[in-house]
Amino acid sequence: MDKWVGFAAATLTGASVALLGCQGAGIARRPLDATDQAATAELPRCTREQADALLARVMDGSAVERVDPIYNGFASKTSNPRLLGAAITVRPAPGETAAWLERSVECYASARRREDHGPRMASDPFVLPGSPVEIEVTPVRDALRIDATGQSSDDARIILARAQALLATANR
Repeated sequence: MDKWVGFAAATLTGASVALLGCQGAGIARRPLDATDQAATAELPRCTREQADALLARVMDGSAVERVDPIYNGFASKTSNPRLLGAAITVRPAPGETAAWLERSVECYASARRREDHGPRMASDPFVLPGSPVEIEVTPVRDALRIDATGQSSDDARIILARAQALLATANR
């Protein structure tokens, strides 16, 4: 047992020295904000092709059945419910599961945060500049519900408006 404790202590000491050595060597890195951290975490598990292929029907509106606001769910006589984001109900492709769609939306959003800051992002309910969008997908009868929620009331309003624009595109 003492042998393992000594090994663990030596390993931790070596790792600390290596980390401090890199910092002392003048390697300057820009601190990552929450959005950059989320995008970086997704890199090893996502491919652009996977995200784009699975979400094309969502992003062009053809799979969107409905869009509803998401509220914090409680209200009292002294407070109003707070808007959190949008619930986007979509028709899944054959064999598509909630877990698969959730992963695809996360990969798609990660790719967009890293590279796209133009007009396409301005109409995207899954990506906000400088602010993460939380994604959760759940099965609802024969459809899938994508809950996209923001960090603030302003984020929530933007997400809802963009999601409603997807539905309007589908109804044209």
